[in-house]
Amino acid sequence: MFDSAVDFGIVVTDKSGIVTDWNRGAELTMGWSAGEMVGQSAERFFTPEDRAIGRIETEMRTALSDGSAADERWHLRKDGSRF
Repeated sequence: MFDSAVDFGIVVTDKSGIVTDWNRGAELTMGWSAGEMVGQSAERFFTPEDRAIGRIETEMRTALSDGSAADERWHLRKDGSRF
């Protein structure tokens, strides 16, 4: 099911924000293949503005305490465009 969900980008990270799984939907949405992203920091697809204010750390704390972190913000594609 994870790999067949192409309409939704699903990204799994470890507790330190390193990508551990990246589905086909994430590939189609963001442009990076799983091979390019697994092992990389999720900061890679956060905007410079969000990186500067520690947004990924805030979301990781929320996910650890609440079990998930809902996210409605700009992210970056491989080509640098925002979505």
